[in-house]
Amino acid sequence: MPKRRRIQYTRESLVEALNAVDQGKMSLYKAAIHFGVPRTTLSTYQQDRDRKGKTGPTLTFTDAEEQLMVEWTREMYQKGLFCRANDLLEAARSILDDCPRTGKQKNRNLSTSWLRAFYKRHPKVTKYLRVDMEEPPELPQLKCYEAVFEHLDCPAIFNDPSRVFKYNEFKFGLCTGLQNYISGESSGSKSDLITTGIITSACGRLAFPSIIYPHDGTIPLELAATVPLFYGYGSSPKGTSTITTFFNYVTKVFYKYLMLNKMPLPVVLFVDGTRPNVSFRLWKACRSLGIHLVAFNPDASLNFNNKYFPPKTVLTTHIVEKMRDALLQWRETNGNSISEMNFAELLQPVVHNDVSSNLILCDWSRFTFYQWIQRRRLQIEDIEFVSANPSIAGTKSNAVSKQESKEEPTDVIGEEEEEEEEEKLILETDVGADEA
Repeated sequence: MPKRRRIQYTRESLVEALNAVDQGKMSLYKAAIHFGVPRTTLSTYQQDRDRKGKTGPTLTFTDAEEQLMVEWTREMYQKGLFCRANDLLEAARSILDDCPRTGKQKNRNLSTSWLRAFYKRHPKVTKYLRVDMEEPPELPQLKCYEAVFEHLDCPAIFNDPSRVFKYNEFKFGLCTGLQNYISGESSGSKSDLITTGIITSACGRLAFPSIIYPHDGTIPLELAATVPLFYGYGSSPKGTSTITTFFNYVTKVFYKYLMLNKMPLPVVLFVDGTRPNVSFRLWKACRSLGIHLVAFNPDASLNFNNKYFPPKTVLTTHIVEKMRDALLQWRETNGNSISEMNFAELLQPVVHNDVSSNLILCDWSRFTFYQWIQRRRLQIEDIEFVSANPSIAGTKSNAVSKQESKEEPTDVIGEEEEEEEEEKLILETDVGADEA
């Protein structure tokens, strides 16, 4: 049986056909033939005039859902965070997981063909994802900083350092050689990593840490029992931070810290440009919770130099050194054997005893982008103060001019008195000369 030929028509021809039928110029049958639009399609649009005229197959996502994805890519780009095409596919799948589809869209598999169609419907997304550039241009550091600073939400948050936070992440390698040890360089195999995440504030405070163990599924109960109270914990196959583990840490552990300390919302959280930190689920949750995500280093993110291992900081270097010292003490008392069951026991005293407020403030003082934001804000305040000064300066100039106008008559009066005294002296000398 031969395939039925599909009639191709445009949006303009559909609108013209509907107008011809509405104005009574043509019947439905004649308009369908004249403008090349299927009669059933024209009849359906005529009966349902509130429906938006979109040609082609029914879309998997609604207009609101697609606009939400566009807004996510735009805001991530404006905050210096870099999203990839795979992240967009992951965002679409998360929407399908939250709101399952029925009918023909129930088992639809999203692939690159859906991405190409999405780019056609929303051309601006290609700019935010940089999919239209083979070699993106190198942007100067100050230009990257300025681009992010222009789109910061609620700049007044930076007036209160207790509402500005930064995520620090460091990995420990559990090596299984003859001498088991912990190192901060992840010298072990990728499957033997333990990742620790710590959030600090610009005022020198420390939020609840998080530990990620290398497990395929949920961690055993005996291992979870070793984690201290209020600490976050999770698992991943390689022991690294994933979309799920970081989402749970921010929305459950970190948000609990904000609520327990009665922190005013919104707050700013600096993160690096890795995949777990730019996920659609995290952005959507943070927007509802009042947490603004900003790039830790916009220069590296916008120039595609971001790595999955964040750079070393003063805080992470200090914690790694203290963990090595704690490991040496452990060996002296318990021998060389150590496992993931003992990791939280080593980490807790280091975090609570050796991470002081001065150390955190020193770490923030070397945070380049944050310090630049503070200086940039001072420049804006100076500009606003100077722009407000002309009115003050005008009043001062008016007052000075009034004082000068008041002082000028006094000077004139003084000159007249001097002239009168000179005339008296001249008269007295003339009178004396006549008498002589």
